[in-house]
Amino acid sequence: MREHSGPFGKGSLRQLLAGRLDKAMKAINAWDADDLLASPETDIIEHLIDEYGAQAPVVHRDRMQRLPSSDHISTVDDFMGRREIRQTEITFLVPCEGDLDLMRYRPGAYTSLLSGQTAKIVGSEIEVIWRGKTSDPAVVLHKINDELDIIEKNLDSARSEIAGHNEFLRKTVSERVSLRKRKILADRELEAALGIPVRQHDGPPAFSVPVSRRQVMPRRHPVAAQPFQPEWELLEKDYEEAIRVITHSRNALERTPGTIAKLGEEDIRNLLLVSLNSTFMGASGGELFNGDGKTDILVRVEDRNVFIGECKIWDGPKVVGDALTQLLKYHVWRDSKGALLLFIRRGDATSTIRKAIQKIEEHPNHKRTLDARPSDGRYDFVIRANDDAEREIHLAFLPFILPLKQD
Repeated sequence: MREHSGPFGKGSLRQLLAGRLDKAMKAINAWDADDLLASPETDIIEHLIDEYGAQAPVVHRDRMQRLPSSDHISTVDDFMGRREIRQTEITFLVPCEGDLDLMRYRPGAYTSLLSGQTAKIVGSEIEVIWRGKTSDPAVVLHKINDELDIIEKNLDSARSEIAGHNEFLRKTVSERVSLRKRKILADRELEAALGIPVRQHDGPPAFSVPVSRRQVMPRRHPVAAQPFQPEWELLEKDYEEAIRVITHSRNALERTPGTIAKLGEEDIRNLLLVSLNSTFMGASGGELFNGDGKTDILVRVEDRNVFIGECKIWDGPKVVGDALTQLLKYHVWRDSKGALLLFIRRGDATSTIRKAIQKIEEHPNHKRTLDARPSDGRYDFVIRANDDAEREIHLAFLPFILPLKQD
């Protein structure tokens, strides 16, 4: 059964929105810890925004329809005694979109609806009923439009409150999710560092990776629905440092076109590896960054790749799709980091970059495009891992403009 009630008659819109914010905070606190850590933070935030945000209703007066007229008979008592009055009744139907339940609550700045007119929300429509004896259509339309004007005026006030709620909700939810996630991770780190087994679960001991030069600090995440089981991830600051080193090297190469034009693709990759190895070094006698065949730049911890730099020479959009497919074949953990290094040696660089970005966004594993930084020669994306839809890879696309030597 569809709910029937008049617009703005239930109570305070501000209190309703405050209740939704409170429910969002309670949902964060009640969220399963392992699931919270195993799920991408952005997905959790967007879920909570969808669940507890508000979509302001929109009234489509241009699509208004009416029902056939009918007789309305009412009984009145006046100086002439009790008698029946027969009036013409016409119901006008105005379709709406958005969260119509919000229209049932009164905004802070509110104007009362007209007396003598009946308006109610039925399903996804507003029904405005006119009753009277006139045969002048202009009078009828004037009365209906006056009522709708007041409804839309109240909706304008409601939209302002709703917009403020959504903005504050996003800010607060983002902060609370991040805060709770950090708190859980800190607790797990503390538990692991104690070195004392938990009676209910058998968990692996804490471990760390010794490094020299710039220290790469791995962060550990548990696997969902399991006790604390460390998985390695390159911290954001170390990822950004790796991208900075690659970008700095690229800029230096682009500033020496005469020299770079004589170099082959493998020589260029080796130059990048030299720059990376001068900043990062791993343990066990192996270099943290090393070439894998002729294409890959890897960060390895405990035989797991946590950073992948895939190098490709532009030869059409298919190259970009192949690079992503190849990157996704690696066993990378949720929120792992990667980079696509595209060597553009011929053609219009601007057009090539645009086509490459389009190809990335068309890839079936593309999840979202982040804010572009074209002035830095960098474009960022989030893509899903192949083996688990909840695992994400942060991908930086770095085009290299390296023209070949002309004979």
